[in-house]
Amino acid sequence: MTILNGTVAPDAGQGVDGDYYLNVATDDWYLKSAGVWTVVMNIKGLTGPTGPTGAQGIQGTTGATGNAGTNGLTVLNGTTVPAAGIGVNGDHYLNTATNDWYLKSAGAWTIATNIKGTIGAIGAIGPQGIPGDAGSIPGTPLTHIKGYFGLLDCMGVAMNTGSITVGTQPVGAAYCPSNDRIYVANQGNSSVSVINPHTKLVVATIGVANSPQEVAYCPSSNRIYVTNQVSLVAVINPETNVVESNITVTGGPQGLAYCPTTDRLYVTCMNTATVAVINPMTGLIVATAYVQTTPMAAVYSPFNDRIYVSNQGSSSVSVINVQSNATIATVTVSTNPLGLAYCPSTDRIYVANQIGNVSIINPLNNTVILTIPGIGSTTMRVAYNPTTDRIYAINQGSTYVAVIHPTTNAWLSCTVGSAPTGVVYCPSTDKMYVTNLGSNSVSVLT
Repeated sequence: MTILNGTVAPDAGQGVDGDYYLNVATDDWYLKSAGVWTVVMNIKGLTGPTGPTGAQGIQGTTGATGNAGTNGLTVLNGTTVPAAGIGVNGDHYLNTATNDWYLKSAGAWTIATNIKGTIGAIGAIGPQGIPGDAGSIPGTPLTHIKGYFGLLDCMGVAMNTGSITVGTQPVGAAYCPSNDRIYVANQGNSSVSVINPHTKLVVATIGVANSPQEVAYCPSSNRIYVTNQVSLVAVINPETNVVESNITVTGGPQGLAYCPTTDRLYVTCMNTATVAVINPMTGLIVATAYVQTTPMAAVYSPFNDRIYVSNQGSSSVSVINVQSNATIATVTVSTNPLGLAYCPSTDRIYVANQIGNVSIINPLNNTVILTIPGIGSTTMRVAYNPTTDRIYAINQGSTYVAVIHPTTNAWLSCTVGSAPTGVVYCPSTDKMYVTNLGSNSVSVLT
């Protein structure tokens, strides 16, 4: 007997009967009988149990860097319009100040939608409250209460606490938060009075160009801007109370408004039916918006990121898109609109009409929803007080301020100086300051 082996099946010519053959590749065991090889068994046993894990081998070399993947979707956000240099195509951007949602495509940001929903309907009027105890009101009795405020709601809302002597014929006024001062433009003697609202004293007088009109504060440049009807806008540094420069604005510059989303100043030009758009960081006019006849005042509406301009000569209000600086709507109001104010508690624009009434515009659809009649004589300007949640309308021909409830649109009056013309709210003293053109003074209302 002979035992043969190989890595394949045995050949018929190999061995003799009685020999054995092992296929080492398959473990098959062959026997040759009658000249033929036949598998009689497989000598491989059953698989044994798994052995213990061996020791960790040494670390291999770092593999090659893979190909860069495609850019994923990124959602950015900020309080201004997105700069062209941020993001890539396909990215999104939310302007948290205006709720505009942008998409970047072909290298440019475009507004896709606005995620702020519409204002809900006004709820039903609640039940009348329980009357309070009888009291007394110091000073002159209120004789101009119109409409219904609710029992005793009007009492103590506005009280004249005194006046401050300023320059000749004061008109526009503005509050500067960086130095806690009030700036008053004196039309008659071409100056600006600087008032410390806590001491009620004029702490500086600044000479400006002829016939200053309106005053506005710009937070990005920390400067006070004063329009002068001789085609100049004075730029005052509140740290030194010095006129640093004058910006040439032709066409009789009148009203001023600052837009925070574009960091631009809007200056109405009453003689050319235009609005000059100024970059406050460079002092240059970067665009011109075209409105209607004799534009006077301007105000910014954060509700829809728009500038509203009153047009005295055409009895209308123009609505400017601050991204394109184009007039996108014109709202017809009452006769000779002058001052403008935005009320955040109701999201409404209040328009002082010289004829003696106040129009109220809904910025959602740019329509007049109400005109409050009989406010006074020669209604010039309006301003909002966030503490009392009231609108203050200045009546130059009536020597009083109409204080309007923005929910009921009823009003009461508070007597001030002669020919009141301008008004501004001071947050540090929580008071309203009214310029009196006829008495060269500023009344302080609490």
